[in-house]
Amino acid sequence: MGCPNKRYGFDPSSIGWQVVETRGCVILDTSKYGLVALLPIGMAVVNSVNLEKQLKPGDKVKKGICWAILPLAAPTLLWFFQDKVNFTLTAPREGDGFKPMLMGEELGRVK
Repeated sequence: MGCPNKRYGFDPSSIGWQVVETRGCVILDTSKYGLVALLPIGMAVVNSVNLEKQLKPGDKVKKGICWAILPLAAPTLLWFFQDKVNFTLTAPREGDGFKPMLMGEELGRVK
């Protein structure tokens, strides 16, 4: 099912809507909030999670750096914080979901 270029074909006749789930994992060691894990998940037609090759374990990164590219659509992005970190979601809501957001807009605040 896999290909050398790490992309997968989408078969609309397959069972379920999550045909292929491609995942990435980046763990940040922050001085203020401990470890924070970021897990992008590409589902179905988002056929790849491409972590930036220039980033290596132990690199120091700054806010706003591009650390992954997920082609074709918005991915699911899971964030995991260590105990005692209080994350409050501040993303603007619209109906039963959230308004579309642009890079750099606030998703939430950590206390």
